[in-house]
Amino acid sequence: MQITQLKDIGVITAALPASRDFYVAQLGFTPVFVSDWYIHLKNGPVELGLMAATAEAPAVPANGVWLSLGVESADAEYARLQAGGATLDAAPEDKPWGERCFVVRDPNGFGVNLSQSIPPSEEFMRAHATS
Repeated sequence: MQITQLKDIGVITAALPASRDFYVAQLGFTPVFVSDWYIHLKNGPVELGLMAATAEAPAVPANGVWLSLGVESADAEYARLQAGGATLDAAPEDKPWGERCFVVRDPNGFGVNLSQSIPPSEEFMRAHATS
C-alpha cells in the first residue's frame, strides 16, 4: 500500500466546545471550519480536527483519536484489504466534503480512515461557502 499523505488526525470528544476553547486559547490554534459536529483547527502547518461523539456514530468512541491517511484509490485498497482478511467497517463511500473513504480496524480496534480525494459536492460547497 502506498500512503500518499497524512490527511488528518483528530480528537473525538463529548466536550466539543470545551475542546475547541482549550486548543484555541491555550495552544494557539485558529478555527478554519466550524459545524455543530466537527471543528477544524490550524496552527501554522499543523492541522487538528475535533469531532463530537454522537449516538449516530456508534463505531466512534466517546473519547479517542482518529487517523486519516490518503491513498490513490479507496476502492483498490478496500479490495486488497478485504482479500487479506482485514476488519473493515463498510465499503468505500463518497462524502460530500470531498473524500471517498472507508475505515479499517487495526488489531486494537482503532479505526484508520483511508481516503481518496474527490471533488466536494456542490451542495456542500454552497452550504459552507465563506463570504
